[in-house]
Amino acid sequence: MGTAYGLRIAKPPTFTDLTNPVQLSRLNEILEQLWNVTNGRFNFAVLTANPSSTDNGDVWIIESGSTHELRWKAGDTVYSVTGS
Repeated sequence: MGTAYGLRIAKPPTFTDLTNPVQLSRLNEILEQLWNVTNGRFNFAVLTANPSSTDNGDVWIIESGSTHELRWKAGDTVYSVTGS
């Protein structure tokens, strides 16, 4: 069987003190990621080379001759699938 991927967010950490600005900021980032995935908010582009910077939720296709590579970033990791 093959592998299936989907846009999703990583398991969030446990927050113990939301009066801590660092924890509150991280919670806001996670809520934004959840909102983006739930509401289908992501960036999509067709390119000929890797973008210089990407955010979680970005999806792009790299066209190089007859080869096409689908790439996406989730959980601060870039994944890819190549086809021709």
